[in-house]
Amino acid sequence: MVDPSRHAQPVGGINIAIDRGGTFTDIWATAPGQPDVVFKLLSVDPNNYSDAPTEGKCERGVIFNVEDY
Repeated sequence: MVDPSRHAQPVGGINIAIDRGGTFTDIWATAPGQPDVVFKLLSVDPNNYSDAPTEGKCERGVIFNVEDY
């Protein structure tokens, strides 16, 4: 059974899900009144970023696409 107290609750209705795999990191985000943001990044790409989940959240659109919420 999943303990909901161990999981972060969405802030302002924004949900971000990240699945980091061996080759690709999938990023999915939703916010009320905004289109979903879904994309992939290479999980390891040191010439372009040091961490795929951080790159996805901060640089590739998730934060910027929901900042007007």
